[in-house]
Amino acid sequence: MLHVDLEKTLSDKYSAAGPMLGYLYQCRYALLRSLEEGRNTAGLSVSIERFDDVAFDRAGEPVDLIQTKHHGTPGDLSDSSVDVWKTLQIWMDRIVDDPVGASDIRFVLLTTSTAAAGSAIECLRTADNRDDINATAQLTEVAITSRNQNTKKTREQFLEMTSSQKMLLISRIWVFDNAPSIIDVEDELGDFLRFAAPMNKRASLLAHLEGWWFSRTIIALSDPAHNSIPLTTIEDKVFEISNSLKMDGLPLDETIDAMDPVTALPSDDLLLIKQLNLVGASEQTAKIALRDYFRAFAQRSRWARENLLLDREVERYDRSLTEDWEHEFTALCEDVEGQAEQEKRIKGRELLRWANRVVRPLRGRDEMWLSRGSYQMLADTTSIGWHPEFRKMLTESIEQDS
Repeated sequence: MLHVDLEKTLSDKYSAAGPMLGYLYQCRYALLRSLEEGRNTAGLSVSIERFDDVAFDRAGEPVDLIQTKHHGTPGDLSDSSVDVWKTLQIWMDRIVDDPVGASDIRFVLLTTSTAAAGSAIECLRTADNRDDINATAQLTEVAITSRNQNTKKTREQFLEMTSSQKMLLISRIWVFDNAPSIIDVEDELGDFLRFAAPMNKRASLLAHLEGWWFSRTIIALSDPAHNSIPLTTIEDKVFEISNSLKMDGLPLDETIDAMDPVTALPSDDLLLIKQLNLVGASEQTAKIALRDYFRAFAQRSRWARENLLLDREVERYDRSLTEDWEHEFTALCEDVEGQAEQEKRIKGRELLRWANRVVRPLRGRDEMWLSRGSYQMLADTTSIGWHPEFRKMLTESIEQDS
């Protein structure tokens, strides 16, 4: 009995993969179609799960409604398929509710399966041998003869439609079968973007574009005020990332740029926190410094993983930051010689504030958190510090902890 239950648990776990792939497919395909439509048609916006799985609209009025059907192991798509009748259900409701508006909409069924030979679905392919009359007749016959309980209600609704409603519905349907899988869509995206970046930068371009795109679709799904995305916004993002991938710039990961504030400080064992404690920095100052540290560390790590940094580029950048710090630190040490500890801590906080105002670009990236966070990274390795006697005091603190 335990064996059976375990099998069921595993089956339930992995059965979630199909729907998840379906949602990811919607998003990835929407990006591909948006790039294609943006090249050919002006003034359109794209949405996901607003009018349909994927939809293109002009000024809030849909012009293309797309149902996406992704199957890990594609087969034949027959006229009695649940996929077909689920899709027809959505479009029939629109025909009945607003036939005039629906007459200007193209209903698209995009499926990785293949339309069965001789089926109504095959008749509605976009090829020259399209046959609306035969497709209507065959779907009517299936609606009458099928015994599939999952489609019973929808088939009954189809039969109740008037002849003119059926004709309008069928005339607006376009079937794209044998559609590319979720992996193939990625390849097509890469091919579409081949002229937007050098060959060795295309993978990075696509990774950054998709990263932005998935974040943007989450906003669209969760915020009704931004549920449609103008295609020009996508084009602008491609140009922005493409330009940043040139030798004179580095791409910015917007998810890192928009990183949430730090709400709690970690253990004092972190050298960065020890450095801040030495000068008596407030808890809020420490939280802000830690966020800058996390941002800079994450962004620099991503650039390194994607091989976007030039030879010893980061080393030179950190050296320039360190040399600027040396000038300020030397002056600080002269000013507090013989002073009490409180005065030294005050001067140390002034040095920290100076570092927070420094803007030293790293190949075209001049975000202040990059410079500030890089200084905190250097402080975490004790290459630099804020207190005039930070090296001595950190050594004593570490020995005491040990």
